[in-house]
Amino acid sequence: MASFISWLQGRTREGISSFTLPLESSGGTTPIPFTPDGVYLEVTVRQIWLTEERRLWREFQPFLAVVTDFIHQGEPRSLPALLGAGELSGKLALIEKEDAIEIRNIRVAGPIPYEGDNVSILVALFRTETKNWLNKTLGAVEQIAGALAPGSLIAWKPVADSVISALTRFLDEEALELRCGQYQGWSRAEDPDNPGPNDLRPMHLVVMRKPMSDGEPGAGFTVRDGRLHSIEAGKAKPYTAHDFVLLGIEPRLKRDDYKKLDFYKYWQATRDCLRAGETDVAEREWRKTAGSLYTDELTETQQQTLYADYKRRYDEMLGRLVAASVRGIDATSVALPEDPDPAEILVAAGE
Repeated sequence: MASFISWLQGRTREGISSFTLPLESSGGTTPIPFTPDGVYLEVTVRQIWLTEERRLWREFQPFLAVVTDFIHQGEPRSLPALLGAGELSGKLALIEKEDAIEIRNIRVAGPIPYEGDNVSILVALFRTETKNWLNKTLGAVEQIAGALAPGSLIAWKPVADSVISALTRFLDEEALELRCGQYQGWSRAEDPDNPGPNDLRPMHLVVMRKPMSDGEPGAGFTVRDGRLHSIEAGKAKPYTAHDFVLLGIEPRLKRDDYKKLDFYKYWQATRDCLRAGETDVAEREWRKTAGSLYTDELTETQQQTLYADYKRRYDEMLGRLVAASVRGIDATSVALPEDPDPAEILVAAGE
């Protein structure tokens, strides 16, 4: 990783710049701060803008690498995202008027429980020669594909190292051209409500293939509706002059992918067993549910909130079945309460 960052920082002196902008407010409300153990960190590619669309797609393909570094349970973690033409094409739009390509809204990291330590992000946008590129990089692609297999937080650091190692092998290849890139870090804010310029805060990060002029970085730019705009004569106009990547770095109160987590699967199995009157099997599934709630994928507050809520529901449903059995009522005919969306519980846990 260190050699790749050194190479990247050396290339930025050749005409690549970066700056941050305030995160857009949602519905007129102020973005929430990064509160340790109270929010999730999420990094999203809000916009990629590529000029020279016809030449790009005749001879080149886009290739984006984003690596997010953070601390989890006192240990450094790295989460890599590697996006080639296959991943980017589903979000791609051709802007004929500008002879350009625009790609928007791809989540590359998160939701990650934020524990209150430093966060760093490496972003590198390449374009790769279409001709013979697959043959040249077949070994690297296989290495990356294996490294990116789903895993726990603990596995993320070696995964990222493997990805960067594969990329580093081809840095001097003419077939791999860096369009823009940057490695930048932020410290934990002592006062999250009033963060300093180097403190972690809700923000946009812009990485652009353009030398930065004198003056305040980011002056003359703003973000509107998830797109980078320049301010000209007091009016905001979509920025189209140079290649750039616009990232959103923001805290979230809840995660929207809870159905992918093990606790959700085990809870559904618990309910199915209770509906069938199989209380012994339901008890085993409930133990799995309870155990899987204590995962590094959830903040501690939400672990406790979800456990308390599901334990109450389990006891209530089991109590109904036991009462029905005493009265000689078939368990499968007992009406069980419906679950609310777990997202509602997670919102409550974040309040």
